[in-house]
Amino acid sequence: MTAMGSWGLTPLCWAAHKGDVPMAVLLLQNGGENINARSSDSRRWTPLSFAAAKGSEDMVRLLLADERVDVETKDSAGLSPSFVAAFKGHLAVVKLLLETGQVNANSEGPHSRTLFSWAAGKGDAVVVAMLLATGSVEVNPRDRQFGRTALAWASLYRQETVVPLLVGTKQIDLNARDCTDRTLLHLAAWKGHAAVVELLLQSSRVDVQPKDSKA
Repeated sequence: MTAMGSWGLTPLCWAAHKGDVPMAVLLLQNGGENINARSSDSRRWTPLSFAAAKGSEDMVRLLLADERVDVETKDSAGLSPSFVAAFKGHLAVVKLLLETGQVNANSEGPHSRTLFSWAAGKGDAVVVAMLLATGSVEVNPRDRQFGRTALAWASLYRQETVVPLLVGTKQIDLNARDCTDRTLLHLAAWKGHAAVVELLLQSSRVDVQPKDSKA
Protein backbone atom coordinates (compact mmCIF):
# COMPACT_ATOMS: atom_id res chain seq x y z
CA MET A 1 0.00 0.00 0.00
CA THR A 2 3.02 2.27 0.16
CA ALA A 3 4.25 1.43 -3.34
CA MET A 4 5.86 4.36 -5.11
CA GLY A 5 5.06 5.60 -8.59
CA SER A 6 7.61 6.80 -11.15
CA TRP A 7 7.68 10.21 -9.43
CA GLY A 8 8.14 8.70 -6.01
CA LEU A 9 4.48 9.21 -5.06
CA THR A 10 2.52 6.73 -3.00
CA PRO A 11 -1.16 6.05 -3.81
CA LEU A 12 -2.14 8.36 -0.92
CA CYS A 13 0.04 11.14 -2.34
CA TRP A 14 -1.64 10.69 -5.72
CA ALA A 15 -5.09 10.83 -4.13
CA ALA A 16 -4.17 14.04 -2.29
CA HIS A 17 -2.61 15.49 -5.45
CA LYS A 18 -5.84 14.87 -7.38
CA GLY A 19 -8.10 15.93 -4.53
CA ASP A 20 -9.76 12.51 -4.55
CA VAL A 21 -11.18 12.43 -1.01
CA PRO A 22 -13.10 9.11 -1.37
CA MET A 23 -9.92 7.38 -2.54
CA ALA A 24 -7.94 8.85 0.35
CA VAL A 25 -10.61 7.65 2.79
CA LEU A 26 -10.42 4.17 1.26
CA LEU A 27 -6.64 4.08 1.58
CA LEU A 28 -6.55 5.43 5.13
CA GLN A 29 -9.37 3.26 6.46
CA ASN A 30 -8.39 0.00 4.81
CA GLY A 31 -4.65 0.28 4.55
CA GLY A 32 -4.20 0.06 8.30
CA GLU A 33 -0.67 0.40 9.60
CA ASN A 34 0.67 -0.29 6.10
CA ILE A 35 -0.38 3.19 4.98
CA ASN A 36 2.26 5.81 5.63
CA ALA A 37 0.39 9.10 6.05
CA ARG A 38 3.75 10.89 6.17
CA SER A 39 5.06 9.41 2.92
CA SER A 40 6.76 11.86 0.60
CA ASP A 41 7.93 12.12 -3.00
CA SER A 42 11.36 13.06 -4.34
CA ARG A 43 10.72 16.67 -3.27
CA ARG A 44 9.68 15.49 0.19
CA TRP A 45 6.09 16.56 -0.42
CA THR A 46 3.69 14.67 1.85
CA PRO A 47 -0.02 14.03 1.19
CA LEU A 48 -0.75 17.11 3.32
CA SER A 49 1.62 19.18 1.17
CA PHE A 50 -0.27 18.15 -1.96
CA ALA A 51 -3.64 18.86 -0.34
CA ALA A 52 -2.42 22.28 0.84
CA ALA A 53 -1.12 23.13 -2.64
CA LYS A 54 -4.42 22.14 -4.25
CA GLY A 55 -6.44 24.06 -1.68
CA SER A 56 -8.63 21.05 -0.95
CA GLU A 57 -10.20 21.82 2.42
CA ASP A 58 -11.94 18.44 2.65
CA MET A 59 -8.70 16.59 1.96
CA VAL A 60 -6.83 18.70 4.49
CA ARG A 61 -9.50 18.01 7.14
CA LEU A 62 -9.32 14.29 6.40
CA LEU A 63 -5.55 14.19 6.74
CA LEU A 64 -5.50 16.34 9.86
CA ALA A 65 -7.89 13.87 11.50
CA ASP A 66 -5.19 11.19 11.17
CA GLU A 67 -2.82 11.32 14.14
CA ARG A 68 0.02 10.06 11.94
CA VAL A 69 0.07 13.29 9.91
CA ASP A 70 2.75 15.84 10.79
CA VAL A 71 1.68 19.40 9.92
CA GLU A 72 5.23 20.72 10.20
CA THR A 73 7.03 18.39 7.77
CA LYS A 74 9.12 20.49 5.39
CA ASP A 75 9.93 19.71 1.77
CA SER A 76 13.35 19.94 0.14
CA ALA A 77 12.89 23.71 -0.29
CA GLY A 78 12.10 24.20 3.39
CA LEU A 79 8.36 24.68 2.87
CA SER A 80 5.84 23.28 5.36
CA PRO A 81 2.21 22.73 4.27
CA SER A 82 1.23 26.09 5.80
CA PHE A 83 3.88 27.84 3.68
CA VAL A 84 2.65 26.00 0.57
CA ALA A 85 -0.99 26.95 1.22
CA ALA A 86 -0.09 30.59 1.88
CA PHE A 87 2.06 30.84 -1.26
CA LYS A 88 -0.80 29.40 -3.32
CA GLY A 89 -3.29 31.82 -1.78
CA HIS A 90 -5.41 29.12 -0.13
CA LEU A 91 -6.38 31.13 2.94
CA ALA A 92 -9.03 28.67 4.17
CA VAL A 93 -6.40 25.93 4.27
CA VAL A 94 -3.96 28.18 6.13
CA LYS A 95 -6.71 28.81 8.68
CA LEU A 96 -7.39 25.08 9.06
CA LEU A 97 -3.70 24.37 9.65
CA LEU A 98 -3.29 27.19 12.17
CA GLU A 99 -6.37 26.02 14.06
CA THR A 100 -4.66 22.70 14.81
CA GLY A 101 -2.34 24.53 17.19
CA GLN A 102 0.48 22.40 15.80
CA VAL A 103 1.90 24.92 13.33
CA ASN A 104 5.07 26.59 14.53
CA ALA A 105 4.37 30.15 13.43
CA ASN A 106 8.03 31.04 13.96
CA SER A 107 9.53 28.20 11.97
CA GLU A 108 11.92 29.38 9.27
CA GLY A 109 11.35 28.62 5.62
CA PRO A 110 13.40 29.57 2.54
CA HIS A 111 16.10 32.21 3.05
CA SER A 112 15.67 31.93 6.85
CA ARG A 113 12.39 33.85 6.69
CA THR A 114 9.31 32.87 8.67
CA LEU A 115 5.79 32.53 7.29
CA PHE A 116 4.96 35.86 8.94
CA SER A 117 7.85 37.52 7.11
CA TRP A 118 6.93 35.99 3.75
CA ALA A 119 3.23 36.86 4.13
CA ALA A 120 4.09 40.47 5.00
CA GLY A 121 6.45 40.79 2.05
CA LYS A 122 3.88 39.33 -0.36
CA GLY A 123 1.12 41.58 0.93
CA ASP A 124 -1.04 38.76 2.30
CA ALA A 125 -2.84 40.85 4.92
CA VAL A 126 -5.27 38.05 5.78
CA VAL A 127 -2.47 35.59 6.57
CA VAL A 128 -0.62 38.26 8.54
CA ALA A 129 -3.77 38.93 10.57
CA MET A 130 -4.29 35.19 11.14
CA LEU A 131 -0.76 34.81 12.44
CA LEU A 132 -1.06 37.85 14.69
CA ALA A 133 -4.28 36.39 16.11
CA THR A 134 -2.44 33.27 17.28
CA GLY A 135 -0.66 35.39 19.87
CA SER A 136 2.44 33.24 19.50
CA VAL A 137 4.06 34.69 16.40
CA GLU A 138 7.36 36.56 16.66
CA VAL A 139 6.47 39.91 15.08
CA ASN A 140 10.03 41.16 14.57
CA PRO A 141 11.71 38.17 12.93
CA ARG A 142 14.92 38.96 11.07
CA ASP A 143 16.23 36.89 8.20
CA ARG A 144 19.90 36.02 8.40
CA GLN A 145 20.82 37.29 4.94
CA PHE A 146 19.56 40.89 5.11
CA GLY A 147 18.51 41.25 8.74
CA ARG A 148 15.12 42.60 7.69
CA THR A 149 11.95 42.28 9.74
CA ALA A 150 8.50 41.45 8.38
CA LEU A 151 7.61 45.14 8.33
CA ALA A 152 10.85 45.93 6.52
CA TRP A 153 9.94 43.50 3.73
CA ALA A 154 6.41 44.92 3.54
CA SER A 155 7.81 48.46 3.36
CA LEU A 156 10.38 47.49 0.73
CA TYR A 157 7.71 46.01 -1.55
CA ARG A 158 5.14 48.75 -0.87
CA GLN A 159 2.53 46.44 0.61
CA GLU A 160 0.07 49.18 1.50
CA THR A 161 -2.50 46.82 3.04
CA VAL A 162 0.01 45.11 5.33
CA VAL A 163 2.11 48.10 6.42
CA PRO A 164 -0.77 49.85 8.30
CA LEU A 165 -1.64 46.57 10.02
CA LEU A 166 1.91 46.10 11.25
CA VAL A 167 2.51 49.74 12.14
CA GLY A 168 -0.60 49.54 14.32
CA THR A 169 0.76 46.52 16.20
CA LYS A 170 2.43 47.77 19.37
CA GLN A 171 4.99 44.97 19.54
CA ILE A 172 6.42 45.87 16.14
CA ASP A 173 9.78 47.63 16.23
CA LEU A 174 9.29 50.59 13.89
CA ASN A 175 12.96 51.56 14.03
CA ALA A 176 14.50 48.15 13.45
CA ARG A 177 17.69 48.24 11.37
CA ASP A 178 18.80 45.70 8.80
CA CYS A 179 22.32 44.46 8.04
CA THR A 180 23.08 47.70 6.19
CA ASP A 181 22.02 49.71 9.27
CA ARG A 182 18.96 51.07 7.46
CA THR A 183 15.53 51.46 9.05
CA LEU A 184 12.07 50.96 7.58
CA LEU A 185 11.92 54.66 6.76
CA HIS A 186 15.24 54.41 4.93
CA LEU A 187 13.95 51.53 2.80
CA ALA A 188 10.62 53.15 1.93
CA ALA A 189 12.27 56.48 1.06
CA TRP A 190 14.97 54.75 -0.98
CA LYS A 191 12.32 52.93 -3.01
CA GLY A 192 10.22 56.07 -3.41
CA HIS A 193 7.19 54.59 -1.66
CA ALA A 194 5.53 57.86 -0.65
CA ALA A 195 2.40 56.28 0.86
CA VAL A 196 4.48 54.05 3.14
CA VAL A 197 6.73 56.95 4.13
CA GLU A 198 3.70 59.09 4.96
CA LEU A 199 2.21 56.32 7.09
CA LEU A 200 5.45 55.81 9.01
CA LEU A 201 5.83 59.55 9.62
CA GLN A 202 2.38 59.62 11.21
CA SER A 203 3.53 57.34 14.01
CA SER A 204 5.09 58.94 17.07
CA ARG A 205 7.17 55.78 17.53
CA VAL A 206 9.17 56.32 14.34
CA ASP A 207 12.57 58.02 14.40
CA VAL A 208 12.13 60.52 11.56
CA GLN A 209 15.85 61.33 11.23
CA PRO A 210 17.64 57.99 11.31
CA LYS A 211 21.19 57.83 9.97
CA ASP A 212 22.80 54.72 8.59
CA SER A 213 26.38 53.75 9.38
CA LYS A 214 27.71 55.47 6.24
CA ALA A 215 26.28 58.87 7.21
